[in-house]
Amino acid sequence: MKKISYLILSISLLFIGTSCELLETAGDELSSEEVTEGLKTALEVGTDTAVTVLNAPGGYFKDEAVKILLPEQAQPAIDLASNYTALQPVIDLLLEGLNRTAEDAASQAKPIFVDAIVNMSIADAFEILNGGPTAATDYLKAQTYGDLQHAFATDINNSLGKPLVNNYSAVQLWSQLASAYNLATILTGGKLIDPNLGEYVTGKALDGLFLKISIQESKIRENPSDWALSAVGGLLDKVFGSAG
Repeated sequence: MKKISYLILSISLLFIGTSCELLETAGDELSSEEVTEGLKTALEVGTDTAVTVLNAPGGYFKDEAVKILLPEQAQPAIDLASNYTALQPVIDLLLEGLNRTAEDAASQAKPIFVDAIVNMSIADAFEILNGGPTAATDYLKAQTYGDLQHAFATDINNSLGKPLVNNYSAVQLWSQLASAYNLATILTGGKLIDPNLGEYVTGKALDGLFLKISIQESKIRENPSDWALSAVGGLLDKVFGSAG
């Protein structure tokens, strides 16, 4: 039982954090069900924190690490449009609209992450334990990406279709910008830009989500003592209580 406790406690460092002394003094009185449930609760708390941050107003838009910019390939068109004073507010509004749609869609991630955590096996736990510095993030990404992509795309495409300015939606504004630029580019033999905005925003939104989770995982690995056990409820206080 001490071996099982050591394993679970080690994995839990990914999202809860504790001290080296805790690993050495874990008690034998805990059942495997208790320590497994403690680990799952830890992972739920870690993912919930990341999702909550991104789901809040400005979660993407005000965070330069995850802020969704217009496609890089469209930069020449944006530069051209920015020369016209009347168009700059439209570009700014379009950029903000992309990030707002991602923030709204982020709430879809919570039940998907919970489902993956509930179904995590002991074998999965060993893989996380023996993996690299982002092993937990990689596990969650492998288990959830397809479902997240579908859920995010549905919300994002719906949001992008809502009017932003003068009854024009983000999709319409982007389509007009891309089409006008592509028409001019065809004549000069330049590279065309993709008018499919929904697919682009969905991909960037998921990139930001997993980046947030990986950053959180790295911080907890480096400074596990910064995390308060009381933040995750009575069950984890019982599992990790031997640290006190």
